[in-house]
Amino acid sequence: MEDKFSIQFDALSERPELQGDSWTYFRDSLKARAPKTRYQYLESFIKFLKDQNCTTESLYKEYLANSRDDDPRKRKIIPMKLVGYQERLMAGGLKAGSTKKVEKAIKLFFASNELDFKMNGNKIRAESDEIPGITRDQLKKVYGLTGSVRMKAIILMARDSGLRISDVCNLKVKDFESLKPEDRFYTITVRQQKTRRFADPVFGFESLEALRAWLRERERKCITSEYLFVNVKGVNEYENAVGQRHRKVEAGEKSDPSNISVIFRQLRDKADLRDTRVSIHSIRKYHKTNLEYAGVPVAWINKMQGRKGEGTGGVYSKPEPRQLIDAFSRGYGELTFERPESKEFESLREQMEQLRAQIEARKEADTVMDQLFEDTEFRELLRRKLKDIKI
Repeated sequence: MEDKFSIQFDALSERPELQGDSWTYFRDSLKARAPKTRYQYLESFIKFLKDQNCTTESLYKEYLANSRDDDPRKRKIIPMKLVGYQERLMAGGLKAGSTKKVEKAIKLFFASNELDFKMNGNKIRAESDEIPGITRDQLKKVYGLTGSVRMKAIILMARDSGLRISDVCNLKVKDFESLKPEDRFYTITVRQQKTRRFADPVFGFESLEALRAWLRERERKCITSEYLFVNVKGVNEYENAVGQRHRKVEAGEKSDPSNISVIFRQLRDKADLRDTRVSIHSIRKYHKTNLEYAGVPVAWINKMQGRKGEGTGGVYSKPEPRQLIDAFSRGYGELTFERPESKEFESLREQMEQLRAQIEARKEADTVMDQLFEDTEFRELLRRKLKDIKI
């Protein structure tokens, strides 16, 4: 069954502003995105075209001509039009972060048509609209106000993984089928809903404990959905942070990211943190900031969160799962709510070092045996000994 965003995208694709080869290439690039993202990008892009009274073809030709003009100032024309449009949206009450969708859509449009779109120094200025950070004490306070086993698991798994809430809601039970009762750290690979890039999140013992509690709750309630997080009760129609109305959600359905964001916002307000404007997405910032402070390599944090590598060196960093877990465990004390005793972490490190030594010892033993079996005299001696054994 086709989802509602794919249907809406197909309806928008018939707009008269979308013309020629430039639209064909743009449409193909959009289809590589998640259904909701492709719909939002196209909707924002069409609104910009209507505001500028142009089509995809005229926009493409204008930018192409400007980029080839001898006068370098011509290259600023379309970026300046975009900034002017974003400022008008903000004057109408839209937050600066929400206006970024049109900028991303325009960059994708030109990139799909083999043109590099640059803002050339033009950008909207709204520092107050940056995603606010959240402190350990604030997040712990919000977490402590929910009695929901599901919500506790969602918050802790978002905190440990650094994933967007849409990706946390998209986790499946099978992602954790290899999880053992004794596991203190666990890593998986997921494909992100928004960017379609892969992320390699790591989960620590606090979130795994909450996850196990939720899995027991699922079993008690006879929940059989393939998705890890589902609604335990039905949810009436509700309004999100930007005033959009969402439909009624049935019990047993996959948890809706907007619904989780609304619940988090309600907990935030109960914790007297309304003025901070922290949101569920602030947890992603908390993850990156605290692991950086703990000394985990930025390129590795990006790999956990599924971000592009920072700088040219990022693409060359390819840590193995055990290396990610090792680095994460060393910085985990900066993420946890209760700062654990150093002895506990030292014990964990010792266990990991012992395990690593055992693995290396096995490898060394295998190498020695391989070398022995290559020796003709040893093979002949072994053959005679086996022949003498009476079974």
